[in-house]
Amino acid sequence: MDYNPKNECVNLNYANIRLHNSTKGYKICGPIMPTTRQRILEYIKSKEVTTAADLSSALHMTAANARHHLSTLKEEGVVQVIGQRPSRRRGRPVDLYHLSFPLSLHNLDGLAHAVLLELLGEADPQAQEELLERLALKIVPRAATASKNLTQRLTQAVQLLNRLSYQSRWEAHAQGPRVILHHCPYSAIIAQHPEICRIDRFLLRNMLDLPVQQLAKLEMTPTGIPQCVFKLG
Repeated sequence: MDYNPKNECVNLNYANIRLHNSTKGYKICGPIMPTTRQRILEYIKSKEVTTAADLSSALHMTAANARHHLSTLKEEGVVQVIGQRPSRRRGRPVDLYHLSFPLSLHNLDGLAHAVLLELLGEADPQAQEELLERLALKIVPRAATASKNLTQRLTQAVQLLNRLSYQSRWEAHAQGPRVILHHCPYSAIIAQHPEICRIDRFLLRNMLDLPVQQLAKLEMTPTGIPQCVFKLG
């Protein structure tokens, strides 16, 4: 944003603030409001998955307007359709929209791919296992959840995992508690490096100090959301 010697009054929207972090020389008039596009993206991010009808109801816009915005975002590659669910009324199934990852322009997935090739490319299975275990310890140390109470440790573990973008939760089961991960932070490179899924098992073992068994890998739920499920104990 250029310097404004006349100190004129300007109106800024949310996108302006993202693009220009300095307003020196300007007097900002009125509230800084997010654009419709930003409201839609924030809503999808908070809900993880949405439909045009859900978006229409939550943001108080017409169904046609919601479909138009989602169609535009899909064409731009910002959102993607990850599944369908039956319509609450008679008719065709409705599309489930999810944010595409990553949204930022960077080459972190390319860098991670190159690093993993260098580290794991010629390693035998035992060496791979040891390296992945060390990587998990770098991400979350063993002492991250120190409570003696298992329920408290599970709660703390889920909070830590969510800070790492796993979108996790835990459930009680007769055979032992289960941790469900609804988002893979490594989805951009998981096809080239499926071995890094084992990091999730090491993370859970380190945080909870329990044996961990993976029951499901990227299994689709009835709502069309992929999940990984781990049994503890």
